[in-house]
This record gives sequence, structure tokens and C-alpha cells, in this order.
Amino acid sequence: MNKIIKNLLLTLPLLLPLLLISCSDNNNNLAWKMNAQCDLNTEQCSSQHEGQQVSISLSPNTPVAIAKKLAVEVKLENISAQLVKLDISGINMYMGYNQVQLEKISEGLYRGKTMLAFCTESKMEWKVMVLLINKDGITTEVPFSLTTIQDGKTF
Repeated sequence: MNKIIKNLLLTLPLLLPLLLISCSDNNNNLAWKMNAQCDLNTEQCSSQHEGQQVSISLSPNTPVAIAKKLAVEVKLENISAQLVKLDISGINMYMGYNQVQLEKISEGLYRGKTMLAFCTESKMEWKVMVLLINKDGITTEVPFSLTTIQDGKTF
């Protein structure tokens, strides 16, 4: 028993810095507030922060359908990114991993394709997150909300 305690006391100072680092809140991410006034089902949505703007549109969007291909367009103003990704997650139900990298079309314009996963809920709340990764590896998270309602059709 004394040998176990002795080994633990010798090992603990070596492990303590690792434990403290893993509990750190400094994860190099910046998060903007969600623009709850916008509806991705009917329009392009924008979010502003400190003179910067991120706009996103999904199509077709009359309304946005589940289990169908969607075109995504993201426009950046006064903000640069090395990499732009789209992350879609279910709010009222876990829907698995759904993240795509968008292609840079021109300065500040990114496009890609995605799809919302099929869900058994008739009303589904989604968080559509634009992820902007800069050259230093810092990620800016720009969230948007989306609600889909199934009408009983087979997909």
C-alpha cells in the first residue's frame, strides 16, 4: 500500500499541469451572438460584430427541406478567413456530425453543399454555425437558427 501511495505522490506533480491545461477555458474560439431575428427559410441572414459581417443563404429555401441537397453561400465583410466551414447541429435532438468545408469562390465569397439529416420530429430546431478559421488557428463561430417542419411527406 505504501508503494502505491509513494508512486502516486511521485506521479501527481507530473500529471497536474496536464490536468490543469485540459480544464482551461482558453480554446482559441470566439463566438458571436445569434441573430434570432432572421429566418433562413425565407431570406439571407446576416450577423454583425465589431464592424464585421457574415451573411449566409441556403437554397432552395421555400422552405428549407430535410434530406434534400442544399446549396450554401457565405459572404464575409471586413473579416478574413483561411478556412470557412459550416456546422449544422440539432438543438432539440442530436443529429450526428454534419460539417462541410466551403470552397472559396472569390475574396469574401464561399460556397458549398450540405443536407439536413432526416428526423422523426415534425418540428426540428437547428443551429447553423459558420466557422471561420484564421491563419493562427483561431476559430470564430457565427451561429444562425433554422426551424424545419415536416408535413408528413415521405423523403
